[in-house]
Amino acid sequence: GNSLHFYDFNAKIMHTINNKNRVFISTYLGDDVLGVNDLLTMKYGNKNVTTRWNHIFNDQLTSNLSVFYTKYRYDIGIEINPYEFNIIAGTEDISAKYDFTYLMNDNITSRFGASATFHQYGQGRLKDETGSIANLLGVDPASEVVRKGLEYALYYTNDHKLGPLFSIRYGLRLSMFQNIGKETLFLFDDKYECYDQIDYDKGEIFNTQINLEPRLGAIYQINEFSSIKASYLRTVQYAQVATNATGGIPFDLWFPASPNIEPQKCDQFALGYFRNFLNDEIETSVEVYYKKMHNVIDFVDNASFIGNLYIDGEVRKGKGYAYGIEFLARKNFGDFSGWISYTYSKSMRKTPGINFDREYVSPYDKPHNISIVLNYAFNKRFDVSATWVYTTGQPVTYPCGKYTVDGITYAIYDGRNNSRYPDYHRLDLSATIKCKEKKNWQGEWNFSVYNAYGRKNVWAVLFIPEGNTISTQSVALFSFIPSVSYNFKF
Repeated sequence: GNSLHFYDFNAKIMHTINNKNRVFISTYLGDDVLGVNDLLTMKYGNKNVTTRWNHIFNDQLTSNLSVFYTKYRYDIGIEINPYEFNIIAGTEDISAKYDFTYLMNDNITSRFGASATFHQYGQGRLKDETGSIANLLGVDPASEVVRKGLEYALYYTNDHKLGPLFSIRYGLRLSMFQNIGKETLFLFDDKYECYDQIDYDKGEIFNTQINLEPRLGAIYQINEFSSIKASYLRTVQYAQVATNATGGIPFDLWFPASPNIEPQKCDQFALGYFRNFLNDEIETSVEVYYKKMHNVIDFVDNASFIGNLYIDGEVRKGKGYAYGIEFLARKNFGDFSGWISYTYSKSMRKTPGINFDREYVSPYDKPHNISIVLNYAFNKRFDVSATWVYTTGQPVTYPCGKYTVDGITYAIYDGRNNSRYPDYHRLDLSATIKCKEKKNWQGEWNFSVYNAYGRKNVWAVLFIPEGNTISTQSVALFSFIPSVSYNFKF
């Protein structure tokens, strides 16, 4: 009883003004609509437009000036008698950046630039024409939390060859974030109860935060076939996603940094060994990494996040860490090509006030990840490919019991992300036929089957109240999807 339809549109235009100036314009539009047994309708949409001007000053200095517009939104409609309502949220950005590359000499290449972005975050608007869920939750459907921010960055990095066997990359990024009104900022005490508010006028800037983000990397060439790479970087993220996924249906909300929420900071270390075989025809590598994260946010248990003006009080701050090892073997040349990769990883969090203050797996913890991609070219015009992917099931919080008050049944939970969906895997097949080239026109046909053996991967699990009981329903989006595409450029 499920339904699914979507569209994607991509277009790119490149215009060469002269031998020193080129202009690129690209756009992406996409919408996905999913219906689940007349109980749930999910609409996702993306819009993106990018304009880039590439300029060559001379043999040593080049630049790229880019302007972006991007908008993402989702609309989740729920219809469970007697409730019928929609939750709407998303983000919108306008950004510009200017990047330069300077070839100082054969041993030193410098990259530097600046960027500025205007962010807008929609944090959960409730559309409830009947008023049933709004009355139950005590929420005003007209209330909507919208936040705005300004983000700036300056960066400089050098690729420096210190000899035939050793090279380093070092750099520094200076980032700044500012909240901008119109906004009412609610202040919370140690018990996360609102005790005051500050009203900022439209265009008024407040809460400026500045951070330094260093990075350092090194490559040692053992011989012509093998090398060792190591790196460290500090990153600062001024917008975070908090996910409420107790039933498996994600309600994601974006939180910009503010006086209530600090930016997330991450220190990442990586070390890898790389080795080529058969005259560089086969590449192999093994890498390990470790990430330490600060100011990671999550929703508190039983959070009220729909149209909640005090939503900052539903968020808790903690720490996280992640580590893993990645293996890769890739064949790049010949009629037969492809790669095989395997990653083992772990991602954990510890947040006061969540999961009884105990450590728990993050929403992104998927320990095992396997990808196998195979391509075979019969000739210059016809090739086939197969892709198989496997991942551990995504963490989810399932109820462990229930209780009933005044005829209404409620679920009981004993831990955050204490269960998992079944493991995910699928096989994709495709064949590409390139048409004969014509003057100023190139085209190709692609025939493919997504999820070829019809694996019904669980997308969500619904918990549906029925009297004094709660029934469960696993939702799989589809079995397999055949498709035909025609790609062209002129």
